[in-house]
Amino acid sequence: MNKKIWLIGLCAVMLAVSLWTAMKKPAAEPENPQEDEKNGTELVVQKEETTQIRYISFGTGEKTMVIVPGLSTGYVTDSAQAVADGFAAFTEDYTVYLFDVREEVPEGYTIEEMGNDLASVMISLGLHDVYLYGCSMGGMESLYIAGTYPKLVKKLTVVSSACEENAVLNETIGNWVKLAEENKRTELTLDMGQKIYTTALFEAYREVFEGMGEGLDETMLTRFTRLATAIRNLNLTETAGKITCPVLVIGSEGDQVLSGDASVRIAEVTKGELVMYPEDSSHAIYDEIAEVKEKAKEFFDK
Repeated sequence: MNKKIWLIGLCAVMLAVSLWTAMKKPAAEPENPQEDEKNGTELVVQKEETTQIRYISFGTGEKTMVIVPGLSTGYVTDSAQAVADGFAAFTEDYTVYLFDVREEVPEGYTIEEMGNDLASVMISLGLHDVYLYGCSMGGMESLYIAGTYPKLVKKLTVVSSACEENAVLNETIGNWVKLAEENKRTELTLDMGQKIYTTALFEAYREVFEGMGEGLDETMLTRFTRLATAIRNLNLTETAGKITCPVLVIGSEGDQVLSGDASVRIAEVTKGELVMYPEDSSHAIYDEIAEVKEKAKEFFDK
């Protein structure tokens, strides 16, 4: 299989760190609606005016699902069609939205501010009682939204995420921030690939991860650093404890980015249902294990 096509496929199933989009320049203006031939729905890429948050929507279902992606050096919406293909199983029962983080990320930006920005866009679009699906940093935003804006969320699924700092998170994210600040682009993308994925997958695509560093410019690195720093200052335990909707937490005992204990902790705080994959799995269970999305859909459907 062509490595670039394979990588685009990963974006479709929610790269917590969307490396492929780091190689692409963001579109100056929202794209026109496109026909999603596979799902038979209109695929829309838009930009909310106030927050400048890009989003896509697809599917024809009566229920509303919102996907919140994770830490990224680019824009997941640049891979709109791939995302829609990756979540095709949801499109009959759900109208699906995916939101990027705002375009201009100010210094000192926090997870709470990300959540407030996203909530304001959801409110402006008339979205409520949504089925919220957040991975990694997107899971952190989702926890904040569910705890702070309870009327917006019907059910919540959080995958490979955390609600508070821990030693693994601080070491991994701290090293990524350091590498980005030192402009060590190839070292950064290699370490990200090694920490996010299983050893077998990383070694199979090492050259791809090496090449990605060359596609990062200073603007991307600055944006990435500010978002990663927000994760290092994570403290959502009290807010997550206020969540009243049903919660499904999916984690990996082999998570080298945030730790498996972080998922266990979310389940404890939210009193949610917990599914843990064994130590030979990775942070990127949302990409590498198809069953993860299946479990999320089963949880949302019941």
